[in-house]
Amino acid sequence: MPAKNVPLILDAISKVLEAYDNVNACFAFDILSDLLMSMGPEKTFTFLRHALDMLSSEKITSLFLLNTSAHELEVVSQVRTLFSNLLTCKKDGLKVVKVS
Repeated sequence: MPAKNVPLILDAISKVLEAYDNVNACFAFDILSDLLMSMGPEKTFTFLRHALDMLSSEKITSLFLLNTSAHELEVVSQVRTLFSNLLTCKKDGLKVVKVS
């Protein structure tokens, strides 16, 4: 699926959720840095708000990956505010940053 086609991504999420509405589901998105660089922060934040709203269920686990060193600290901070749970992965392993 093209990473830069946000409507297509949101439509695919919707279709998966409709098809599997009674089961637990897991989604992984490794495109946040690509979206930020190609579409800019505002359009990426809009995508994130829509995706997070669609994925807000106890039956759904979602993982969004961001290369923080590729972006300005202000942009990284804005992205982080959208999430209730945060992990960082560095040379010394995973660390919990925030848990709701």
